[in-house]
Amino acid sequence: MAIIEKEDFSGIKRTIPGVYGKFQSPTSQAVNLDLNTLVIIGGADNAPYYGDTTKSFEERYITVGSFQDAKNILKGGELLEAVNLAKSPAKDTEKPVFNLSKGASLYKLVNINPNVAATITLDSTKATNTHTITYGMPGTYGNKVRVRKILADKKIQVNTPDGSSESSVLEKKVFELTYTGDATTAILAIDSTGITVILTGQTDESTNLSVLFADYPRLGDAIEYINSQQGYVAIMLDVPSFELSNLDHIEAAEAIDVKLIKTIHADLYAEIQYIEGTGLGKFTTIATVRKPLADMTVFKFFSGGSIGTPSANDMKGAIDFSKTITGMFRNVLTSNISDLLYFKSACSDMIASGNETVGGCGGAVPTSEILSVRQANARQLAGYVKYGVSPFYAYDLNGIKKEYPGYMLAVLDNAISASVSPRISATHKYLSPVLDTSEVLSRDIGGDLEKTIQAGGLAISRKSQSQPFWIERSITTESALNPIKTDSATFAGALTSVKTIRERLEPLIGMSTVDKNAKVQGVTEQDLIREFDSALQYLMEQGFLVGSELLGITPFDEEYKLRLDGDAVYVEMKGRSFSVINFIFFLIGLEEIQGTV
Repeated sequence: MAIIEKEDFSGIKRTIPGVYGKFQSPTSQAVNLDLNTLVIIGGADNAPYYGDTTKSFEERYITVGSFQDAKNILKGGELLEAVNLAKSPAKDTEKPVFNLSKGASLYKLVNINPNVAATITLDSTKATNTHTITYGMPGTYGNKVRVRKILADKKIQVNTPDGSSESSVLEKKVFELTYTGDATTAILAIDSTGITVILTGQTDESTNLSVLFADYPRLGDAIEYINSQQGYVAIMLDVPSFELSNLDHIEAAEAIDVKLIKTIHADLYAEIQYIEGTGLGKFTTIATVRKPLADMTVFKFFSGGSIGTPSANDMKGAIDFSKTITGMFRNVLTSNISDLLYFKSACSDMIASGNETVGGCGGAVPTSEILSVRQANARQLAGYVKYGVSPFYAYDLNGIKKEYPGYMLAVLDNAISASVSPRISATHKYLSPVLDTSEVLSRDIGGDLEKTIQAGGLAISRKSQSQPFWIERSITTESALNPIKTDSATFAGALTSVKTIRERLEPLIGMSTVDKNAKVQGVTEQDLIREFDSALQYLMEQGFLVGSELLGITPFDEEYKLRLDGDAVYVEMKGRSFSVINFIFFLIGLEEIQGTV
């Protein structure tokens, strides 16, 4: 069957309804992105593995709003070190209006280490029956966690290096059951298929009870059925929607006689809800006979948790995985040039397909990669990504001075922009974490600093020993002469402009056009114009589009082309991007004082 397609400005035929836009420096379409989000891909000591297909997509990466949140989960590893550096990337003292010290609003962390979660096997109240719990976060931290069940109190205690906790009473009373007939015994049994009561010696019309969970899966229906049977009385103690398959089991050998009122429990269910609800772990194996955990006189540790070693392809796999994780800024913690080229290609693919992002990567420390190799790698990338060349010293997670590689400098660069706005450049912003560098680049004309910038690399320097370090110039590795492509802030700003217009127009998709005199709801031509005007005005107010009073240039042309073609609307407009002031040249003529009094 033929489907009507429309061709966008790039010549791409579109069949999926949506708002598609681009700016005319790099070709791109915009999607809904968080402008203050930093996505980081690297290794963590305690984190889910991106490649664990037994988990849902959202469960395979971590989203946190602060370094402390990240520390509470990750405990250690390079991902946490990156967040530690990014949490306060630059000083506010020189440019207090920018508020650069707060870091990104959101961190989305993708772990490449195939960590193994610790487990624990606990006895149930039925002899030889055990339940297995897998700790909630893969990695080594689970090995330091221990638990204890106090049967008399029906409570679970948990001890971790971060503190101790105790549950409330884990008891769930579901319903009461009584047999009122004249049988000698009425023995109750509950298993995975249902509830039975076997009578002996009855002379009245009461019969054995059988409540199959397949027929009566929920408590409310089962109570109604039981009460309709002669000789049985059931009183509901929980909600009617409770699933009876969660009941604790009672074996016939226990000889529970319901001639006396019996309270039916789901205590194991309560324990599962507590352990899984608090994030402590997940019951990965539940014994065939459902019984609550047995009493424990001493604590027992989880064990078997380990930090996995990533394969040669894990970084590339994580890069692919992260393509659908939104965030204007993203970084990879590797210096492997093969991975970096793959990352650059992935960022280009994301931009081309409508998922704008500004990538950051970089080189290794000087003892692993000499300066000329790092400069060559920056030139080789030649795309819309940043490449950190300079190493630097900063305090690690334990407060010890440590040398960090160039790819961590790219994290600082992206974190500065993510702190406030994509239009904020990291150029000449004092870097809070940086203490020193082992590689001082010559500022001479034709020196290493100039060569690094010409290669498209990020370099740190300082004017004098009394000043903090800064990034000399925040650029992408793109070698084009157009500054919108090469300056990282204007590039991010251009992507943001497209994103903003798209978000303003997205609600119009799926709506029908109407004449301006129509009495029904719909979209008129003037509605379209108002939406475009509103978006452009907003971009001007937020500093993404600027004019020049001196030159008599407006932030955007108020007259633009709008063309209708059936179900497609084409709009061509012109705006003026902001610029980052990288150079100020001045000439002052000086003369000696001459004259006669």
